[in-house]
Amino acid sequence: MVSLLLLLSVVAPVAHTPREWILRSASGAVLVEQAAKAERGLARLIGNAVQDSFTFFTVRPDTNERVDLRFATTQFSPSPEAEAELLALINRERTQRGLAPLVPDENLRAAARAHSADMLLHGYFSHTSLDGLSPFDRMRRAGARFNTAGENLALAPTVNMVHRGLMNSPGHRANILNKEFTRVGIGVQDAGIYGLMVTQNFAG
Repeated sequence: MVSLLLLLSVVAPVAHTPREWILRSASGAVLVEQAAKAERGLARLIGNAVQDSFTFFTVRPDTNERVDLRFATTQFSPSPEAEAELLALINRERTQRGLAPLVPDENLRAAARAHSADMLLHGYFSHTSLDGLSPFDRMRRAGARFNTAGENLALAPTVNMVHRGLMNSPGHRANILNKEFTRVGIGVQDAGIYGLMVTQNFAG
């Protein structure tokens, strides 16, 4: 029960929630991870609704679905640290399977950061932006060149929850492990009580 309460304190968008204190505390972080594991077990029994509402939110890479986040905020900033952590986790998954690591691409990152920011500013979650631009349109506008490309989106409290959630999703996992992709741009906007808004742009 204590770990579940900590999990709710971390992920619930309520003012004055001690999210940073909990995640920086060794015992708090462990309990939150334990609660998230228990939640994933429950989600396997009753579906994805609990997982999406508590610790991890995403939409499939192959859909134009748009979801109303029921919040919008201007209180966020880029997190190079989270971006570097996610890049390391992605490349560990790839090298463990004999795939070449992805090279960071600044143009792809610029597109990814801008999309994460746009979703937070306007309170939506989708691969298609409100002005109708696809991920490929946004990448090209940022100056990226590619023959093939893909995009992952996630909203979660921590880097580990983001990565684990994406790897547990077949479509997102396929992007991470796609042998045709050679470059990636990861854009993380840290929105405090709302969590980490993550866009991963892949290209080859």
